[in-house]
Amino acid sequence: MIKVDRVTGVTENEKDVLDAIIRHKSVTKAAKALGISLQLASARKHRAIAKYLKAKEIVKEFETFRIRSPTVLEV
Repeated sequence: MIKVDRVTGVTENEKDVLDAIIRHKSVTKAAKALGISLQLASARKHRAIAKYLKAKEIVKEFETFRIRSPTVLEV
């Protein structure tokens, strides 16, 4: 049996940090622009990445079952 951990969406704070990193091209500049510490910006970035990787793994496992039984899952 597959153990599925709870996966939550990316929070607004995590989205803000990711958006700032894209705009400013570095975590340091993004943290400064947002007025938060570098450690907090890095933590939010890492939490968002961890959520993405966990969700990606869940989708991969689901696809295995969908391929084996497409008529039952019908997704």
